[in-house]
This record gives sequence, structure tokens and C-alpha cells, in this order.
Amino acid sequence: MNNNRGLKNIIWVVGAAMIAQTIVATTSAVNDATIPEIDSSMIEREESEIPFSEMIVPETESDYPKPFILTRAYGDSIVLRWATNSYVDWLYLRTKGVTISRLTHTKEGLRMDTIVRCLKPLSYDEFRKVYPDTVDSLAYGAMGVLYGKNNMTEEQTDYEPGTPGSMMDLYEEQKLKLAYGLLFAEWRPDLADAMALRYVDKSVTKGGEYYYTVGPAEIDTTGRFKLTHEVSELVKNEKYKPEEYDLDLKYEITGQGAATFTWKDMKHSSFEIYRRKKGETDWTKCNENPYMPQYQGEMDNQIINYSDKAETIGEYEYSIAAHDAFGDLTEKCKPVKVVYPDVMPPVGPDITRIMIDRPGENDYDSIFARIYFRKDTMEADFVRYVPMYYNERDSLKEWRLLTNKYIAPTDTMVRVDVTNLSTGMVTIAAVDTANNMGYAFPRLLRIQDMRPPKRPKNIRAVPDLDGTIFIHWEQEDSIDVRQYQVFFANSLANHSFMIVNRGELRDTYYIDTVSTNANERYIYYCVRPIDFEGNQGPMSDTIRVLRPNPEPPTIAHLDSAWVDSEGIHSRWYGGADAMIRDYVVYHKLENQRDWDTLAIYNGDDVKANGYLIPVDHKPEINRLYRHQYAIETVSFWNISSGLSLTYSDWFVGDTYLKIPIKLYGRFDEKTGETRLAWEAKDIPQGDYRFCVFQKTKYDKTFQYLIDEPINASAHTNRLLPPGETAEYYVMIYYTDGRESFPSNVVTITAPEKKPDEKK
Repeated sequence: MNNNRGLKNIIWVVGAAMIAQTIVATTSAVNDATIPEIDSSMIEREESEIPFSEMIVPETESDYPKPFILTRAYGDSIVLRWATNSYVDWLYLRTKGVTISRLTHTKEGLRMDTIVRCLKPLSYDEFRKVYPDTVDSLAYGAMGVLYGKNNMTEEQTDYEPGTPGSMMDLYEEQKLKLAYGLLFAEWRPDLADAMALRYVDKSVTKGGEYYYTVGPAEIDTTGRFKLTHEVSELVKNEKYKPEEYDLDLKYEITGQGAATFTWKDMKHSSFEIYRRKKGETDWTKCNENPYMPQYQGEMDNQIINYSDKAETIGEYEYSIAAHDAFGDLTEKCKPVKVVYPDVMPPVGPDITRIMIDRPGENDYDSIFARIYFRKDTMEADFVRYVPMYYNERDSLKEWRLLTNKYIAPTDTMVRVDVTNLSTGMVTIAAVDTANNMGYAFPRLLRIQDMRPPKRPKNIRAVPDLDGTIFIHWEQEDSIDVRQYQVFFANSLANHSFMIVNRGELRDTYYIDTVSTNANERYIYYCVRPIDFEGNQGPMSDTIRVLRPNPEPPTIAHLDSAWVDSEGIHSRWYGGADAMIRDYVVYHKLENQRDWDTLAIYNGDDVKANGYLIPVDHKPEINRLYRHQYAIETVSFWNISSGLSLTYSDWFVGDTYLKIPIKLYGRFDEKTGETRLAWEAKDIPQGDYRFCVFQKTKYDKTFQYLIDEPINASAHTNRLLPPGETAEYYVMIYYTDGRESFPSNVVTITAPEKKPDEKK
């Protein structure tokens, strides 16, 4: 199984962030596949090889540090790459050497051959001999990482020797050196060989399957270094096929024939960028040397950028291939099409003269400007002129077209309408077929404005109880208006409008502050605009604004009152305040807590009635509690005067009620009882009972006998002795004191007893 994943993430962990400004991190992720379990009894050992038990990490020591191994088969050889994530572990491997063993399945079992016993980097002298050319900066960088004499010492840190700060400085420098070393080995296979970070095994058979172990040639016995051997994935020796390169390549046009390309790659560290013009089959390499981008911040969020500039504009294709950890080049990614537009503007003309014409009867009816210009350079794609105008007011701080008329390249003068414009800057743009524009040096366009501004519209106001009134309006041609004048008057009948604002008012709003104790209901406003030439526009509409008045209105007071059978009558007088909106009349019984609204009188109606408020009310009869009345005065600001003094009185209404009652009666001889029955119609509502009255020979007048409930219509009693006579009538009594007239009188006689009944 070929392993084509590089060391990019390893390098990043050990310190690529420290060198992101000066050097690029390496490619490919670390092999994190599960290592196959190997039974040591199956291995044939050579007498001279290190015991396998010392090379394979015991289960209890599975967390010991190990080298990271990458393998790649080519059919005639297998290449090994390795690295550590600790500078101390790498220093130990460089000092003690690296042992490489190959494990092969045989008929007898798993055979292990030690193919390298003590692989070490080239010495300093050997490096100088192999790489004598000082121009080879990468080789000298690798040599400096291994044998540089300017290594930081404990005394060279910014912290006191022995402190945690000085130890961190040393630690960071070691991470930086390890990162540089791994990068040099990634970029150059020969440097990986020279630094003992790569090995090519050529003693393999085509199609063979192998495991490899890489570890220190000498196992530390002091316990300070626990670096152990690592076993690679199974690798089958087959011809290497470059991997496909799936890349999301994007671009942005940055200039004439120039573009910046962006992509994201967390696996590779150097790239080849290719370009070809539409219709061509061969690719041209854009970069002379492998392109190595700079990284900043977190690796996972890195976006790679590359800028290219083509010789001519037109349509191109771009593709990218990447160098992997073994120095091989991937396949090219899917090409992206780039169309370079023409973004080179033509040379702008020169404005030579500007003249103003006023052909109308009035000086402001119509105004024209004649602009003269010339252009010495005529490009092949130059097609027309475009006059443009700038003014902070008229053009809203942007250059805009003065005319939509097509101006031919052969013209040297243009006449444009500037009637609604004021003094500003003018230029003329030369336009090519791609709409690129080259501009003339701007010139001043002087226009004397004689047209007054338009009338303000939609004037509105929002008053506040603190005495402020926010007035705002709309102005159709506000760009031409320099200031506004706000006028006020306290009355339209006998007051003149006066300017309320001081100084220049340039906003379309004004906040006025008025007195809050004036006895006037309204204040009136209007607005007039003035332009930059002093021309005065017409007045806006006049608006009426309710004056702020936080004071409570005058309390109404009682003038007179009386009660008759028709109800309770009272006369009140209101105040003369201009702000009074309503008078609210309330009523309740004296045993009630809450008031009920009886009536609402409009303040203006009361004023027209001489400030008199008549209250006539016929309440329900109540002989237990008084009826109470009070008035609340409310202003246009919904401010209450509070309740007036309370007026209370009784209302009992009519005492006797004309209710038709028909009484019937007889004596029942079988039971010896007097039986009464009655009928009553149109009984007013209320709490009442039927009362029965009786008069015998012993009584001078009728006497109360008994009362019956509201749902009764008959009465029976045994109180009339035999042979005696009694008279009866019925009345209705209400709990509030009212009573009906008596019913008709009924006479009933009890018969004498027979002689045989005397017993």
C-alpha cells in the first residue's frame, strides 16, 4: 500500500507558525493508519540484527514517541521518509543514527532484515564537499540547521537564565530549527538524504509487499529518551501513478491582463502554476521555481494566493500541480478559464475653453454651456467623449453625466443644458470599446443661479409638553437651498408672522421653544427657502400647532342645585382656559367606590354657553344612600384638573305607585280556612313584598296581618272564628320605601257551627 501523505501537519505542530512570515509549511498529513500487530515468534532474526523485541514498542509503552514514517513504491524501488515532532528526538536520531529494517512475509513466517544499521546525516565537511556552491541557499540552510554555530544559549534570551521564560525561548528556537529541517527535506530529496531523513530501498522485488521499521540505532538506557521504533503501513512495490489533484481554483481580475488566484491546500507546500491561451495545447509554466506561499495563523484556515500577469488580454486557461512529500508532482488540477478584459483607458482630452449662453427671455429660463476640447492621442479603440459634472449639491458628491448625447471622436466642442445646475467642476471622459474612461483635467464651470427654489411641502410639527415644538418639512430641490427661514404667529386674525430661527438654518427641520403658560390654544408656522444666490422661494403652507401647556386646567365649581320628582338638577361653571377640551361629569352612590361617567361636555360648547354646565339626572330611587356628583376638566394635552368638590343629595321619587291589584276571597267550610288570592299588573322593578291587611269587629282600622314574597299570589289562614266577619285588602311595599295603593276590599264571613258539631 503506497503512502502518499506528507509531513505538512507534523511540521505545523512543531513550529511552522513561528516561520510563517519567511517560509512555507510542508505538505501532506501524517500517516495515522493503524499499525498491524506482529508476532515476534514469526520473525527470522539475523544474528547481527537488533532483537525485534527492542524495536517494537511493547503494549504498555504504546504512548512512547516514535518517528512518523511515509513510504512510496515505484516498482524498482521503495522510498522511505520519516520525521519526529520533537527537536530532542530528532537530535537523538542524528546523534545515535537511524536503523531501518524491512519485514517480508515468507513461507516460514515474517522475516525481518536490517537494511540500514546506523544512518546519520552528512558531516559538516561532507556537506561542504557535496554542496560547494554558496548560491544553493537551501543546502546551506540545511547545513546551518545541523551545524550552525549561532544557536541560542541560555544567556542570550531576554529572560534570566533558568527561568521559565528563558526555557521557553530555547524551546521555541528548537521548534523553529526542526521545522526548517523538515521543510528543507521536503523540498529537496537530496537534502533529505543528506540529513538522514530519507532512504531509497532498491533491493526489493516488483510486486513485493513489505513493512518497514524506523527507529534509533541505539536504545537509550538512561530513561531520558523513550524514542522507539515505528512500523510502517504495508507497501506493495508497484509503479507509482501521480495522484489526481482536486482543487477549487478561484480568481479575481486585478488589472490589465493580471489576476490573483486563490485556493486552499492543507496537504502540499509547493506548487507549479501553468497557463495557456485559448486554442493552444501546450502549457506554459508561470513560475520559474516551485511556488511556496507564505502562511499566517492557523493552517486549517489558510488561503493560498498567486498573482499572474499575461502578456496580452484575451481568454486563457490556468491549472496547478503540487509537489508532494517525496518530490513528485501531482496531476494538474481541472483548468479554470480566465478572460482578461481590456481595462486600459484611453488618454483623456484637454479642455481649452468654457462659455455660458442664456438665450431665454428670463435669465433663469434656460442656460447652456459650450465646452471646447482637444485630444492629441487617438487610440484604435477610442469611440466617443462623455462630458461629466461634479458639485457637492447638484451631483450629490458624485460625478454624473452632463448629457446622454453621443459625442464623436472627431468633435471638439459640446453644448450642454445646465439650466438646473450651479457652479461646479466639469471634465470630459474619453471612452473606448470596453467602456474604459480616461479623463480630462477638471475645469471650473461658473453658472450664476437666478432661479428661486421651490416651495417647501408637507410641513408638519410635533409639540412636546416641555415647551419644544419639532417642525419638519420636505424640499424637492434641497440641493440648491442654502438656508430656510421659519416664521411663527400666535394668531391668524390679528398677529403678523415673524422669523423665529436665528442664523442660517440648513436642515429641513427646526426645534422651537415656546412659553408654556400662555392662554392660547394654537401657534402657527410656515417656512421659506433661500438658495445659494440669495433667491427667495415661496412660503410653505401654514400649519396650526397645539401649544404645549403642562398646567392642569381650571376646576369647575357648583353654582346651584335642586331636587324634584323628575330628578336631581345642578348647574356648574367651567373655566376660561383656552386649553380646555372636555368636562366629564361623574356620578355614584355614596356607598360606591368607583365613579361612573354620566356625561361629557365639549369645552368650546360650554364656552359658547357662557361657561355654564347644566347637569340634569334622574337616577334610580334609593332611600338608603345619597347620590353624588363631581366634574373633571380635561385639557387638549389630556391633563386633568382633578375632581371638583362633590355635590350629593337624596332622590326618593314618587312614594305611592299606581299599581292595579285585584283581590279575591272566600271561606272554605271544609277546611275552616279563609282563602285570599290576588292579581297585580305592571309592577315596577325593585325589591318588594305583598302585605295583607285585616279588619275585624274588634278593630277600628285595618291592621297588618302578614306579608308574602314576590312570587306569591295567595294567602290562607284559620284566624276567623265561626259566625264572625272580617275585611281584607293587599298592598305592595318596596324596601326603598315606595308602596302601592291598596287593592279592593274583600269581606269574608265564617258560618255558624251546626248543633251536632258542638262537640
